[in-house]
Amino acid sequence: MDEIITRKCKKCGAKFSGRRCKACKAAWWKKHCAAHRDETNTYNRKYFAKHPDKKSTYNRKYHVKNRDKTNAYSRKYRIEYPEKVSAIQRKCKLLREYGITMEDYDKMFMTQHGKCAICGSLPNSKRLSIDHDHNTGKVRGLLCVKCNSMLSYAQDDVAILAKAQDYLNGGN
Repeated sequence: MDEIITRKCKKCGAKFSGRRCKACKAAWWKKHCAAHRDETNTYNRKYFAKHPDKKSTYNRKYHVKNRDKTNAYSRKYRIEYPEKVSAIQRKCKLLREYGITMEDYDKMFMTQHGKCAICGSLPNSKRLSIDHDHNTGKVRGLLCVKCNSMLSYAQDDVAILAKAQDYLNGGN
């Protein structure tokens, strides 16, 4: 049978099996990474670009292990950079809910000359809303809050909107 060989660390005196004491190896690695930060960052960027699944797993484990630290950092970041946080959240929401990028939104905005696709008004304080087909999810255009609400109240039903038009034209 193979016996587990234990050694005594020359630096800290801890017993270990393998090539190096775990605590001293971690301390050396931390010091090495700090001294060679640029090379370490370049390597990590390349590695995690090739292995995105490992990056998300690493991030999740790190957050669980350092929850208080990461939450405090996030709170501080949100307070210091509210515009950046808002832009990131908007970008993620556009992609998640509508499947479009900020570039797609900006292109639609420029195509519509920054105006509502229905009434042609310029947005006052808020951005133009993204109108989409609730059945297919397909984005149709950008609308002001009032026009977007009108379509929502009419449940995107052309017949209801036609009846509303008849009503406004003096029909019964």
